[in-house]
Amino acid sequence: MNEQQVPGVAPRVVVIIPAHNEEACIAASVRALQGQTRRPDMIVVSADNCTDDTAIVAARAGARVVPTRDNPYKRAGAVNQPLRWLLGELTDRDVVIITDADTTLERTFIENAVKLLRRRFDAVGPVFDAVPTWNVLEQLQHNEYVRYSRMTARRNGRTLNLSGAAQALRVGVIRAVVEARRRGDLPGEPTMYNTQAISEDMELTIAVKSLGFRTVASSRCRCVTDMMPTVRELWVQRIRWVQGGMRELKRYGRNRVTGPMLNRQWVAAGNLLFTVAWVSYSVYLTERLGWARFDLVHQPFWLGITLFFSFERAFTARRAGWRGALVAAMLLPELVYDMFRQVVFITSLARHLRGAEITW
Repeated sequence: MNEQQVPGVAPRVVVIIPAHNEEACIAASVRALQGQTRRPDMIVVSADNCTDDTAIVAARAGARVVPTRDNPYKRAGAVNQPLRWLLGELTDRDVVIITDADTTLERTFIENAVKLLRRRFDAVGPVFDAVPTWNVLEQLQHNEYVRYSRMTARRNGRTLNLSGAAQALRVGVIRAVVEARRRGDLPGEPTMYNTQAISEDMELTIAVKSLGFRTVASSRCRCVTDMMPTVRELWVQRIRWVQGGMRELKRYGRNRVTGPMLNRQWVAAGNLLFTVAWVSYSVYLTERLGWARFDLVHQPFWLGITLFFSFERAFTARRAGWRGALVAAMLLPELVYDMFRQVVFITSLARHLRGAEITW
């Protein structure tokens, strides 16, 4: 019987929050953790190169504050540094949860994550919610996450990436990753996160799966996280995600773990080609036949098709609330958003092929 399965022995739970100038939200994040149905045994705020009062606010809220030292590796380094001493105090059956400062875990997150880790899984990721907003761009992102969560649930929690917004791992898994890096079986220095990876969460997911561990993104582990409020911020975030993911797939090559991820890249390329062909054909028809051909009122068949797609988009976004359903039903905003994502993909691919550096 494995240590984590010993009856009556509850694992300790330690939460690490990497935080860089997060004084505005860090107290709320700590309080949300303290209000969990299964309270963590320790909350560690890794104050990374802060120039504001993040450390003071976190300490007042009840967290243990650990400032980073000489950390050039941003979030990855802010997690790796406190893990060095924590791994010496924890057993393999204990649980480490990493969550971002702008993420709030729902009250049962830790309780459900611990249950999943004790039963059959080795690492648990979340599904996302967002606070209600009138910002259309934020709402479009929320709709995207809702549909991704829906797809993940239909695949029984199988996901290609354990999001860094909130992830729970058994300490034994972390030790196995560190040791595999030390042996050279995995890339990077002997730490949990590979500090050379820009998309460190995706790299960690590949590493964990490559070692044969079981991962899940469970609908019972929900969290509320911030959306990007401006196009510029969203652009920077998505370029980092997509190009960083491409870099990790190249680093690992095709294998049983990365194969589905690479296949998804080909699907994205196919979607891009289809969109280009569809837009080109629509422009061609408009020039040849005029806008009168798009008079749906007098074309019941195409009107029905349009209404069907409007209903489908609203239905699949209903978890995002009435605002999300309304934006989805309008079709045009999500069409523009999908085209934005495809531009991100082709830009990331071009940058990846020419070896451009990724910025934060």
